[in-house]
Formats: sequence, C-alpha cells, structure tokens
Amino acid sequence: VASVSISPHGKGQTGQGGGLGTMLGSLVRSGTYSTSRDDFRAGLGDWQGAGFSGSWVRDHGYVRPVGGVRIWDRSAALSDYEFEFMGQIQHKSLDWAFRASDPRNYYATKLTMGRAGPLPNAGLVRFIVLDGRERERVELPLPLTLESGVDYRVRVSVRGNRFLTSVNGQLVSSWTDARLSRGGVGFFSDDGESALLKWVSV
Repeated sequence: VASVSISPHGKGQTGQGGGLGTMLGSLVRSGTYSTSRDDFRAGLGDWQGAGFSGSWVRDHGYVRPVGGVRIWDRSAALSDYEFEFMGQIQHKSLDWAFRASDPRNYYATKLTMGRAGPLPNAGLVRFIVLDGRERERVELPLPLTLESGVDYRVRVSVRGNRFLTSVNGQLVSSWTDARLSRGGVGFFSDDGESALLKWVSV
C-alpha cells in the first residue's frame, strides 16, 4: 500500500488506490438522501447516553466527548447511511460508533495517532460491543501521517453488512459484519484519550 500524507484541508496524496476512492465516491453519490447536520451550537440535548463517566463540554467552537458512548437521537432509527464528521485528535485517538442501538450495542472505530514525525504514524482500531462487552478488537496500521490539533474529515459508509471508512477522501478501511442491522451514530472517549468534534452529518 502506498504511503499517504494527509493534508489538513484536502485529500491524501497517493500513487495507488484511486479506484477505492472512486468506489467510495460512487456509493455516496448513488441514491437520494435526507441529511441531518449538527454543529453543536444548539447544545447537546439530541445526544443521549447511559453510564458515561463524564460530560461533553464545549471548547472554542468544538465539542469534547468525555466518557462512554453518546448516541445522536436523530440517527437512532437508521439502518443504512453515510456518516460524516469533522474532528481532531488531541491525545491518542478519535473514537466513534455506528449502528448503535443503545450504549451497550454498537460498532466502534478509533483513529489513532502514534509517535509524532513525518513518517506514517496512524492506526485504526475496530471492534463490536455486544451486551456491554467489547469483542473482536482488530488493530491495523494505516499509511497516513496525522497531526495533533488538525481537523480531519471522516466519512463512514454503512450499507448492509459492509462498512467503508475514509479520512480526507482517502479510503482507509473496508470490513463486513452482519450482527447489528440498525442503530445510530455516536462518539465516546476512553481513559487517556482526547479529541474534539466540529460537526457531524448523517
């Protein structure tokens, strides 16, 4: 896989893998969708969770998720959708959930940042939470270079049993699972992690 340097405001540059990006774009463009968007200016009343160990806080136009997963009410009844958000890693990782029927059942992904420097320093962690228990964690290195405090645009395509994830237009993950068929999107932050969210749309 070719190494990719992610620009803070544009697509990753690579000499390989353009077909995957085109495939993702085609999925996004096909069909007609009703889009909901939240930039958190109206507060956090639409974001619900249970058992989380902290409160989300506003931080200079961003929101900082703290504790267990909180789910966006507007997305809770959905099955197939395009999930997109702008966020940045402050420390360790940026964490999100999809097909979350409740705070005890969801698919989870983490975009992680390792050592600082010009070489690829990113990873992706994915797992499923069933009945409140994490299962089948997979950790993958990514050919990306990430920076702390820089905005990144993440898109997740949730279609049937297939899930595609891109960062700034570069496809970084494709996997399948059929155990959860419906549920909304959410965010969380485990101990020692810190991230900021600017907006989210579904």
